[in-house]
Amino acid sequence: MPKFNNKGFTLIELLIVIAIIGVLSTIVLSALGSSQDKAKVSKVVTEVRDLRRVIELYFLDTGQYPLNDCTVGPNMSITCISSSDPFSNSLSIPKWNGPYIILWNKKHPWGGHIGYG
Repeated sequence: MPKFNNKGFTLIELLIVIAIIGVLSTIVLSALGSSQDKAKVSKVVTEVRDLRRVIELYFLDTGQYPLNDCTVGPNMSITCISSSDPFSNSLSIPKWNGPYIILWNKKHPWGGHIGYG
């Protein structure tokens, strides 16, 4: 009678290992999702702080706050064109010492534009 050498894993053992790997990967992916959201929020907070500093610098140089010639579209998206961006073009304002920042094409991670007004 032939003797079998059982050196492998059973089907049940393999299925349990695959299930454990699936549960662990789900936990890791859910943790990464919240980290990405936190990173997006952190990026926007940093860009808004930079915009505030740029507005203060603009005011110190020119003695006035920049005019907002940008248009507000659907979903509160702010659209500027490069020629109407007071931070990158002088727009005939005395003592303008820029460009300060390129604002007309600055987008936040959720797809809208970062602006002021």
